[in-house]
This record gives sequence, structure tokens and C-alpha cells, in this order.
Amino acid sequence: EDTDAFITINNGSDIGAKRVPVHVGVPSSSQPMPTDVDVAEYRASHSPERIGEKSRNEALAHAARLKQYIPKVPKEIWYLCDALIKKASHLKGVFTEDPDLTVVKAIMEHLDVHGDVPLPTHLAADSIAVGYVLLELLNTLADPVVPFALYTTALNASKYANKVPIYIVHEQLPTYHSNVFIYLVGFMRHVLKSQFSRMNELTAETLSKVFAPTLLRRPPVGPGSALDDRRSGKSVGEIRAIAQVHSMDAVKFVHYFLKPTVLPL
Repeated sequence: EDTDAFITINNGSDIGAKRVPVHVGVPSSSQPMPTDVDVAEYRASHSPERIGEKSRNEALAHAARLKQYIPKVPKEIWYLCDALIKKASHLKGVFTEDPDLTVVKAIMEHLDVHGDVPLPTHLAADSIAVGYVLLELLNTLADPVVPFALYTTALNASKYANKVPIYIVHEQLPTYHSNVFIYLVGFMRHVLKSQFSRMNELTAETLSKVFAPTLLRRPPVGPGSALDDRRSGKSVGEIRAIAQVHSMDAVKFVHYFLKPTVLPL
């Protein structure tokens, strides 16, 4: 049965109010992936020829499993990405410039109160605000798109990519998390297409740096967390250095799925 997340964006309160933790995978009505951000290219790009003969069997099995479903994502994510996709050539400043917080609040309230209705034109037109809300929404998830339990695994895969194929980490994602991950990769690849990027000035490097902290959030407790580092007796300097390395590895993880040699545009 197709399900996806019902997400409370702002709980009807001010922008600075505490967000309600949400989960990916709570049953609700779902929205199909837009046809121009399909998973077909993703599957094709993970063919054995691209991954390498050594991983031939694993790659074939991975592709076969991906063919069994069409990703469904939380409708709130779909509405936000769809608004950005429709203005793909005019996204200059998205994810990098400060938004109009009045518009941000209006978008959040719309998604809260009218969650079954796409963004109205006057809100969808402000791409910078839409992009900001998308990142805020992803940061609101109680468990990130790449779950806390796989945080260290994902970072290690990006660090040792030649020995641990990164796509194996994707294989381990829970179904709903996998859906959102593939959708967001498709979204990023779409806005990076040359006919759009010439005008929107987005690059794979920029999007990797923007989305890495939201897709791979550092666990609050347990392995890989700053709390774990403090309990191990590491100094403040060492903890900061570790955090910087984690950040760089997370960027590498996201960038892997955007590189032309891995995901041809």
C-alpha cells in the first residue's frame, strides 16, 4: 500500500516557534513523482557498466528492486519541489539568499491548513521562500532522510567510496526514506540540467553543500554524535575537527549522486 508522510510545518504558529517532530512514513494521501523528475535515469545510471564489473551482480539486483516501485513522497515536499521545478530557469539565489519571512510564514501556514492544495501562484512565485521552506521541512523530520542509524555508514561510504559503493547505503534506507531520497536527487538533477543551470547558476557543489546537512543530520546521541565525542574525552578542538570532517563527508555523499559520471544529466 502506498503511503507517505503527513507533515505539520509550523503548527499554525510563528516562524520561530518550536516545530513539531514529524516522521517519514505516516499514512496519508500521496503524490506521484512528476514525470520530468522520474527515477528512470537514476536506475539507468546505476547500470553495471557505470558502477564497474566488480559490482555487476549487486548493481543488477539494486536496479531490479528499484524497478518495483515508483517513488511516492510527502505531498508537502512534492508541492514545494513542483513549484521550484516550474521555475527551474529562474532559481538564482534559491537556497543561498535570505527569504522574505512574511512569505515563508504564509507558505508554512498554507501547508498546515490547506495541505491537500498545491501552493497558490502568489506564494509559489517566491522561489527563494519556497526553497527555504523545503529545507526547513527536511530539517523538521524526526529522523532524517538518511536515518540517524545509517549516518556513520553513509559517511564511511563517502570516505571509502572505492571500497564501499555508496549506492549500497541507499539499499539500506527504509522504503519511505528511499522514496524521498530518490525524489530529491531527481529534483536536484533536474534543476542542474544545462538549459536551466545556465540561468539559475546552481551547481552540484552548491546543492551538495545545501542539502547535505538536511539529508544527513548528525545524530543527537549515540555513535557519530557530538555527545558521544564529548563523553569519550575529546577536546573542544578535536570535536570541532571531527564535525568539520563529518560535514565534508556528508557533502561528498550527496555530491556522488549528482556527478555526471554517476548520474548523467
